[in-house]
Amino acid sequence: MEKDILFLNKIKKYYLKLLQTDNNLILHSFSHLYFKNSHPNFVDSTDIFKKKKFNVFKVLSNLIKKFILSDSINQNIQREKVDILILSHKLKNVKNKDIYFASLKQKIKKKILNVYINHTSILSKNFQLEKNTILLSTRLNFLKELLLIIKVIFFSFNNLKIFKYHKKLGSRLNLISQCLYNLRIYEQLKKILIKFEPKSVAFTYEGYAYERLICKLCKDLNIKSFGFQTSVIIPSSYSIFQNYKEEYNPDIIFTPNKYYENIFKKKSNLKQTKIICLETKDLNKKKYHSSKKNNILVLPEGIPSECYTLFKFSYNLAQKNKNLRFIWRIHPVLEWKEVIEKLNVFNLPKNIKISNSNLYKDIKKSKYCLYRGSGSVIEALN
Repeated sequence: MEKDILFLNKIKKYYLKLLQTDNNLILHSFSHLYFKNSHPNFVDSTDIFKKKKFNVFKVLSNLIKKFILSDSINQNIQREKVDILILSHKLKNVKNKDIYFASLKQKIKKKILNVYINHTSILSKNFQLEKNTILLSTRLNFLKELLLIIKVIFFSFNNLKIFKYHKKLGSRLNLISQCLYNLRIYEQLKKILIKFEPKSVAFTYEGYAYERLICKLCKDLNIKSFGFQTSVIIPSSYSIFQNYKEEYNPDIIFTPNKYYENIFKKKSNLKQTKIICLETKDLNKKKYHSSKKNNILVLPEGIPSECYTLFKFSYNLAQKNKNLRFIWRIHPVLEWKEVIEKLNVFNLPKNIKISNSNLYKDIKKSKYCLYRGSGSVIEALN
């Protein structure tokens, strides 16, 4: 364990130096260089310990599928200029609700343009959108996609240092795929910002590479960038605090409470970035009167492996303790079908309920909460 920690620290320093000494856009588009944290899911996704088995043909087929996929940006626009662009996420398990910025949008009295990243399996062009909304495409047009792939592959061949800890071809192709994903967001957003000329851009700020590309884009176009911290900060959280290059840093980071504001002020290396606290009560503060029943709300992160860990644990508990009642929830980025299939459990005991209800209703019903790293637990504790 200690050797692993030392190894991860060595990698973090190496990646940090790469990003701090070079402002190349493609370099900053490689997700693995932004060492988000030491969570097993992140470490596994980047294959740092070389334990992951990649099927090269499968990775290549996914790249080709994305290349030939017929999709396009979807928009329902009724205004030419806007004051603020809010970049959020279209999730699998949510219809039209913006779980990240809904309450903020209600309070803003300015012209808003809603832009979403598509995290669903449905093509963007097939969605019915609300007014003044744009849904980014899952790919660019044929020519732009081809040019982007060529540019990224050419850059990769000439900068093999980014693959120092990734020797397998499958692993490198996977990292290239992540890079292309980030650049697709950048290219589409650039076109939108030039057209609508917002004064500011708000986006979720959790430590991902594409967030830094947004900051870079805003700096280039003289637009203010506002990062809203929406995820839980764990002891190993790293990239969210780092100053890679000034043009890749947000102008302001908004935290949901004083606790996280103090963490940022203590750990952040973003010297030119303002840290502003938005008290929970200012956004969506609610008082909950918890149930006296032995209801336990199970809140995994939006990661399949985390769902498996918590649901399997609570399933075993439920079978042995019939007096306990469990409410299972999943993050909106996931779908119940894929979660249940992975669990391989199709006959649940009567004291387990699968919930598609509102989070606040489930909180109100529950006396306890079972979690590991879910941000929803903050709402449950309020």
